[in-house]
Amino acid sequence: QECQDVACVFLEGGAPSSYSYVQGSNALAIAWRSAEWYLLEHGQREVAMDEKEQLGGGRAVQWARLQQRRTGKVMFLVNHHGPLRVKSGGRAGSLASAMEAESQWRRRRPVLLVGDGALFAGD
Repeated sequence: QECQDVACVFLEGGAPSSYSYVQGSNALAIAWRSAEWYLLEHGQREVAMDEKEQLGGGRAVQWARLQQRRTGKVMFLVNHHGPLRVKSGGRAGSLASAMEAESQWRRRRPVLLVGDGALFAGD
């Protein structure tokens, strides 16, 4: 999360070409080592809105289903940048925003959740 242009990070940052990535909106991106993982599918869905006072916009959950080349095992990777104000849950509140985010991976296992965690109050 917090990555507006993952291609720029890879090209200008000198990252090895052995990585693949998907760029999402809302400054979200997921990258993986191509020799180790194969992308099966990916997507994104808006799940929360910043509080009005923050003058921000929507916050999304970005996901990718990756298959390990060696074992064939599948992992579901979820990336999220929570809504602002930190620990507020945004306009809908923590519980509603968390439930909407969780709906994106509810039936998919195993899950690796990354991001800043600002969605969940009290974290």
